[in-house]
Amino acid sequence: SNLSASQIKTGTLEADRLKIDGVTLDTNASGQLIISENGVDTTQIANGAVNTDQVELEAVNKLADAYTAGGEFILSNVTETVQTISITTTGSPVQILASGVGSLASGNFAYVSFGIYRDDTIVRTMNNLSMATNNNRSETIVLRDTPPAGTHTYTLRATASLQNIHVSARYLSAQDVKR
Repeated sequence: SNLSASQIKTGTLEADRLKIDGVTLDTNASGQLIISENGVDTTQIANGAVNTDQVELEAVNKLADAYTAGGEFILSNVTETVQTISITTTGSPVQILASGVGSLASGNFAYVSFGIYRDDTIVRTMNNLSMATNNNRSETIVLRDTPPAGTHTYTLRATASLQNIHVSARYLSAQDVKR
């Protein structure tokens, strides 16, 4: 016979499996809860049914980032790495955010360009930012990359032209977006 809610008062209900509205709840050999053999789809989870505390750390995304406020000089016609991060990705898209500030301390005119590299391969470069003496120029790069699964090193590189450039406020982040 069927069990109704009026028959459950207090205590523990024990069963090998429990089926509610077509969804089977069970446990695996380790005692971890599994919900049907094929997992859970969006039709089985109501809005607001799962909160942040119930999602395992890095289950949905993974972030790596670095920021350096201090500056360094980039010599004219030289490309230098100004920020580096490493991240292990799943093969899902990776959101990249990078920024930096270039300034010209002396001389009349110069350019700086920033580029993002993954494992020494250029992913994106920004056009030259022109600047005059005592003029700061900032640049922000946002992009989506789809690297193969594995550990990757992303670098932010700066190239100076015509004059030596001072680069500061360097930020680089990579977020593996699993879902």
